[in-house]
Amino acid sequence: MQYGGLRREMWISGDGNNMEDQIEDEEEETTNYTLMSTHELYKRFTLDFLVLHGKLLTKIGMETFPELCSQTLHQYASLIGRENCPLTTSVFTQILAITMFSVQHCSSDGVGDENVRTQQQEHAVQFALDLFGLTVERCTQLLSEKVKDASSLIVPEARVLVMAVKLFADWLSCHTNSWMPPPDQLHPELGPCPDMWKLFANFSNTVKAIDCLGCPLFTHTPAANSRPVVLYEEKELAGYVPLLALPQDVVFTPVNVNLDDASDAKRLCRLRFFADFICGLDPPVLAVNGKTDLYYSVAPRPTISERDDDKQGSDISALRRRKRELEIQVQQRQLLEKNALQVVEKQTCRDIELEIRPTYLVPDTNGFIDYLDKIKALVQARKYTIVVPLVVINELDGLSKTASDPNDISAEHAQWVQRRAAASVQYIESIIEQGQRNVKVMTSQGNYLDTLEFRTEERHGQSCNDDVILSCCLHFCDDKAKDFMPKDADAPIRLKREVVLLTDDRNLRVKAHTRNVPVKDTLSFCRWVKINA
Repeated sequence: MQYGGLRREMWISGDGNNMEDQIEDEEEETTNYTLMSTHELYKRFTLDFLVLHGKLLTKIGMETFPELCSQTLHQYASLIGRENCPLTTSVFTQILAITMFSVQHCSSDGVGDENVRTQQQEHAVQFALDLFGLTVERCTQLLSEKVKDASSLIVPEARVLVMAVKLFADWLSCHTNSWMPPPDQLHPELGPCPDMWKLFANFSNTVKAIDCLGCPLFTHTPAANSRPVVLYEEKELAGYVPLLALPQDVVFTPVNVNLDDASDAKRLCRLRFFADFICGLDPPVLAVNGKTDLYYSVAPRPTISERDDDKQGSDISALRRRKRELEIQVQQRQLLEKNALQVVEKQTCRDIELEIRPTYLVPDTNGFIDYLDKIKALVQARKYTIVVPLVVINELDGLSKTASDPNDISAEHAQWVQRRAAASVQYIESIIEQGQRNVKVMTSQGNYLDTLEFRTEERHGQSCNDDVILSCCLHFCDDKAKDFMPKDADAPIRLKREVVLLTDDRNLRVKAHTRNVPVKDTLSFCRWVKINA
């Protein structure tokens, strides 16, 4: 039984404590990254960044690439915009190295014409340029707003970002054919769409105003009182293929000069060189105002249709116009269908109110492995009946007997899981043998077992173990229309539940929500009922 409205949950414990949740049927994750903790945002960015490049490398799931790209860029902009940015020099180097590799990998799969980019290459290059633009924008902001310490060349907060911008510039100078002409940006509704070269012109003007005379650098034969300036990124990415074409310059500085300042001065010199370098491209992307001696952007930003119309004849242009007309017709038809569907849904979608009085608790396999002590405490409290699906016991039994390769890097974790699974099986067997009344073992058909001597059962329609666990919960959900359907057409549907599924598995939680089965993670439930282990 599924409905499309708002679902409200009223949790009522035995001691009268209430907890009310409101859950949309489609669990939309918040996109307001400013409200997230830095730790949570960093985890999301890392995961989305790796998934994004996985799509580029495998060419699987590219239909959702623009949305994921937009989400990753928004997360990145929020991260680098925070006072205590968690992206260290090492992390920035890894991010840029992966981005460079993706562009080169997509380029190697091209069609053999350096003037033609594949769809994957177009996406990879645009992501890299957008990443560069956001980094430049934040770095310019820090260099302009922060008050510089008299003992350092630039503000410490901007040092890591200057390194990232310099590394980006090194890569761009080695592969001008990869990003010229500039690819098309994300759709404005997705964003962000930074004007990269306008931002870099402002950045170059800011860098140009920084006085580096206090950090002298020279390239001639070193004197006795000098030392080489070797940058962190030069050591980390030495021999990295995407940067092999980069000229290696050896720079020295006097021993009395702070090495961090000398490194910053070397990076700023390279960035000034890059600004002059892109002024000389054909066509150029930056130019210098003769009166003010400041950089400004002259980068071309054509759309795909403009470039194709210049290269191809009027027949292609006519076909393109016809295509746009047909797309408009399809959009209008879809809009009409959407409006009609909304009218229907307005009459059929009903809000749901769940009154939850926990009596039966159904833990999944991971619950026993991760929170065995919590489950033991729930059993000892004797407030609830713990229903263990037989499929969970079989999963734990299999995990307890799985041998791991001692040479595997994940062997330690596998051995930990094996020990926890064995302890869980032993605990379940012991309480069943003792005849504990508040612990039951249930089959997929809803039957209770008094013994675990026979642990095999036939599947009837359930495709995976999650479905079997959920079916055990559904045995406690006996909904009859005459009991829960309100007489008032606008009133919400009220359902009563005595079962709670305990799981951290996101997929299983979504399935439970679609079937109106109450679900909580074990730790949250134990905190709510004030049970400590």
